[in-house]
Amino acid sequence: MPVVCLIFVASVLTLLTFSELSWGRVPDPGRLPDPSMHLPEAADWRIKMESTLGVQTTDPLITAIIANDTEKLRSLLATGRSGAGVVSTDGATLVGLACIYHHPECLSLLLTHGGDPNKAGGPGSLTPLLDATTSKCHDCISILLESGADPNGLGGVQGNHMRMSPLANAAAANDVAAIELLVKNGAAINGPTGTTSPLIMAAVRCNIEAVHALLAHNANPNMPAPNGSMTPLTSSARAACPSIMNVLLSHGANPHGELHDGGTPLMQSAWWGCNGCVAVLLKHDPDFLAMDHTGHDAVMNAAIRGHEDVLRMLLNAGAQADRANAHGWTPLMFAARNGSVACLQTLMEHNASLNVAPDGWTPLKEAARNCHPKIVAILLAAGANAHYRDKCGWSALDDAAHYGCLKCLNVLLESGGYDQSAIRTAASRTQLHFTHPHVSKQHAERIEQCHTMLESHMTSDGKGN
Repeated sequence: MPVVCLIFVASVLTLLTFSELSWGRVPDPGRLPDPSMHLPEAADWRIKMESTLGVQTTDPLITAIIANDTEKLRSLLATGRSGAGVVSTDGATLVGLACIYHHPECLSLLLTHGGDPNKAGGPGSLTPLLDATTSKCHDCISILLESGADPNGLGGVQGNHMRMSPLANAAAANDVAAIELLVKNGAAINGPTGTTSPLIMAAVRCNIEAVHALLAHNANPNMPAPNGSMTPLTSSARAACPSIMNVLLSHGANPHGELHDGGTPLMQSAWWGCNGCVAVLLKHDPDFLAMDHTGHDAVMNAAIRGHEDVLRMLLNAGAQADRANAHGWTPLMFAARNGSVACLQTLMEHNASLNVAPDGWTPLKEAARNCHPKIVAILLAAGANAHYRDKCGWSALDDAAHYGCLKCLNVLLESGGYDQSAIRTAASRTQLHFTHPHVSKQHAERIEQCHTMLESHMTSDGKGN
């Protein structure tokens, strides 16, 4: 056996999850859910604060603020207690606490007794204005701005690695009143330098009212995120929100604007499975030839993610079914790898090639080694070459047995496409595999079952089936 093949076999034995880590594999086939970016609601902050402080907190200032007991708070502050303190392990201040609990009168008292309208209590914590926009306390926002709060002041880096401005926070909350207050008081409509723009935050949450409010103040519909990973248009695709996409396009958003990885709004819409967004973009001179830096186009993204409805729309509009990525892989190979029967059938309806073999792989081999017996049966019935061997001499039969895919192995054997020599070769390779010390017990059991099936076909019929 060539040295390169020995190296390959050794790598498979020691890294059985290789197929899941390469080429963009999605473990769960079929249409995936459309995630939206999670941002904390006011209730989340209150729950967090209560768990941090403890239900039975003994600090009288804290209990007075939580209870909105202004008389008690006034008397405590009159005795010299300061309103500038930090009250929780994650850095919340007394001023911020009043904003979180939506208590503007307490806020005013704290500010008149030393409270800082701009202070974030510690690394990663929010400023009072960010707390106020999170809780949608408009009175608190007004009081803070009148007291000198910076409308562009930033808190620490959050858990999602983003730095939020008050305006972006208000946009994420779809709070038009807060947006107007902040813009009136000098908030940068596209956000401070180095922060995610308010328009992106509104789009990714599908907040149509906030989008209209920001665009009315001339927000830039093409402003990318600081790392180039999102634009307002791609954010609307991620949120599966074609209504916002339409609004952005009508205000000058570029339907072909690229992200840092070369992705376009059409590719993003296909990736997230937003068929409404794809329909919108198909009306704007779609560029089916555009590829990201790995050579993936919109068709490839839809096939990888199992979005058959999007895939069909793209192909019916004229996109190519057989276009390969930078490694020679086609959409049919990804559909076979991920077990998406619907995508596979749609691609075959559009004459996708069954036997492409970049780097020794074919759709049939991918289906066999990833345990998708339905895909194997469909490909064989359509005329896929069961005899094709890669550069190491492995066939789909070898792959199915090697990876312990008993049902795929049975489909291949029942097809009658393999002679005694091919079956003996597969059995020999399989026996070496399930006795290898690096193979897990569960995997070895599956491979041994495959070995037994191969042996039964060797002994029951001299012709191999």
